[in-house]
Formats: sequence, structure tokens, C-alpha cells
Amino acid sequence: MSDQNDLRAELEAAHNELALQSALERVRSRAQSMRGSDELGEVASLVFHEFKQLGIELWRSGFWVFDTETDTGEVWLTSTSGEIQPGDQFRLSEMDEHPAVHGIAQAFRRGDSFYYIHFYGDDMWSFLRFAIDRMNQSMPDWDELPKEQLPGSFYFHMAFFEHGLMHLPAIEKMTEEQQQTACRFADVFGFAFERFRELSAAEAQAREAERHSAVDRIRAEIAAMHTSDEFPGITPLLWQLTRPRYPNR
Repeated sequence: MSDQNDLRAELEAAHNELALQSALERVRSRAQSMRGSDELGEVASLVFHEFKQLGIELWRSGFWVFDTETDTGEVWLTSTSGEIQPGDQFRLSEMDEHPAVHGIAQAFRRGDSFYYIHFYGDDMWSFLRFAIDRMNQSMPDWDELPKEQLPGSFYFHMAFFEHGLMHLPAIEKMTEEQQQTACRFADVFGFAFERFRELSAAEAQAREAERHSAVDRIRAEIAAMHTSDEFPGITPLLWQLTRPRYPNR
């Protein structure tokens, strides 16, 4: 009987590993197929759903990214159904102004692979208010949730990658095995973020090339002018050159 139990356990472990590898590959493939930087949110939403498929229940999920050169960070957070929304940038130096967030910053600086905090009571609300008010974290569907659906406490799990962390809040604390799973997802999401950086750089180059092309067209139009009456024809080109451009997030 013991041999049968051991065999059953080995088969279950092998099945779970195959399921995890398949989930990681789906995230990796989605990241590889990104054609615009605005698709990073779709990868993050996929992570949320893959955790659910693996039987790991999350309250929400998302990621924080840090740019130490500009002292800025950004928080992306899903709704309870997995739809993700980016927040505005915040100053990394502000993270040290809240004890729990300071602890997260320290874990990132140390190079930790995983970190968690158990929030409840006033500490929970203090953290959420700081994240919303000072870190500009968007909380999708927060105001729409009935109070009875708001947790009395939660575990704020974090798995780190080179430029930030995946945050995985849940009502129950992750097991050791689930924590290792989170770290493996963070490695794949780190790849997705590198893909995002490559696409962002390419998009910035394309916008700059477009701007130079517009400048050249305006110069050519000006050089071809024979009278001042022709200047109004230049105005639309000038407007296109100077209007604000908002790159995909």
C-alpha cells in the first residue's frame, strides 16, 4: 500500500508540474507575441487567470515597476475579475515614508525573490490608503464592491524580478510550494517586462523618426513658398508637429 501511495504522489506531482509548465509557457508565449507596449497589461491579466487555473486563489494581482535612474515607480493592479489598470507614476523615495512599503523597498534592494506581509485592521487600511493616495495606485471596482466582499485581512505576497515585483494579494497565506510557483511566474513576467522595454524603445524611436520627417516636410514646404499667402498651408503641418503625443502604456 505504501508503494501505491508513493506512486500516486509521484504521479500527482508530475501532473502538477506539467500543468505549471504549461501555464508558464502560455504566459511566455503571450509575452513573445506582444506587438505593442500597451499589451503588457494583457500579460499581467493572463498571470492572474493562470494562477486561478492552478487552484491558487488570488484576491487581485498586478505588478510594481521601479526605475531607479529617474526615482519613479508605477503600480498596475487588476480588478477582482482580472481586468488590469495602470496607475500614475510615483516617487520611489516616497516608499520609505510608510513602514510596510519601506519593508517592500528593502526586500527589493536586498534582492529577495519572495516577500509577504499579513495586513489586517488599521494597518491594512493604512497601507491601502498610502498605496492609493501616495503611490497613485488605481483600485479597479473598489468603490463598486459591497462591504461584505471586502476582506478583513489579506496576505500581500510579492515575487520579485529585475525591475520590480509581481504582487499577489490573497485571503490565505501561500504555501511554500505556491511561493515557489509565484517566483517562477515572476521570472517569466520579467521576460515580458524586458519585451515591454524593447517595444517601448522601438515606439519612441518611431515617434522621433516621424517627428524628424514632419520637420523635413515643413522645411520643404517653406522652401517652396513664393508668397506669404502660402503660409496658411503650412499651419496644419505645424499643428501635427507640435500636438501632444501620448505613447501607449
